[in-house]
Amino acid sequence: MARAVAGKSLSAEQQRYLEATPQRFVTIMREELSWENLKPMYIEIYRDSFTQEEIDGLIAFYQSPVGMAFVNKMPIVMQKSMTSMQARMQPIMEKMKAATRQALEDAKVAK
Repeated sequence: MARAVAGKSLSAEQQRYLEATPQRFVTIMREELSWENLKPMYIEIYRDSFTQEEIDGLIAFYQSPVGMAFVNKMPIVMQKSMTSMQARMQPIMEKMKAATRQALEDAKVAK
């Protein structure tokens, strides 16, 4: 949005409209990604992917102490996983940049 209005003079009213946009995005996301809207999709996916016996087993697992621990600890596991992957991506990106530079050099293409 900043690029769309770069260099343009905005009135106070125009600025208020633009400043309200992120909240509109949040509202749209909350509505569209609400459980009420997503539940039918997940039911269909699970119905197409699992037998009733498997669903019953999953329910039993998630109701067990181990299943409950799994659910409670997964946010921490996901957070740690994302942090670790971000740390790993930096050296990978540097290697990819170096490979791109080398390919341009090998092909004798101006940088």
